Amino acid sequence: MMNATHNPAQGEPTPVVRFLKNWNNKLTGDYFTSIRLRGEKYRRGNTLKLLLWERGIYRTLGQVRVVEAKPFRLHQITPYISYLDAGMDVDRTKEMLYHMYKERVPDVNQADFVLVLFERVKGGQTQGRLF
Repeated sequence: MMNATHNPAQGEPTPVVRFLKNWNNKLTGDYFTSIRLRGEKYRRGNTLKLLLWERGIYRTLGQVRVVEAKPFRLHQITPYISYLDAGMDVDRTKEMLYHMYKERVPDVNQADFVLVLFERVKGGQTQGRLF
């Protein structure tokens, strides 16, 4: 799966952040968090295209900017982080992350994660519901 979409106006791919589920309905707010594997695209100030999986396709919800990305490891998840980000307790959040990333890293327990704070970019294009 590619992590970018082509941006013909700039001639370069636009990084994306994909969600399979809108945990806590957080993607409708101006600010929200996400637990992600650490990566270059989650650096402060970067702008990403926001995509949500709905009814078999990714729907564009506009653009977001990385406000902050705090590194951590799985054993450092607190109730504050787990409830704020995923709306579930620590054990369920760890289990969810294990299943999401077990095929992408050798050992999820040793993987470097970041808690990313995103800010919605005002005036970005969104895609309406198709169905």
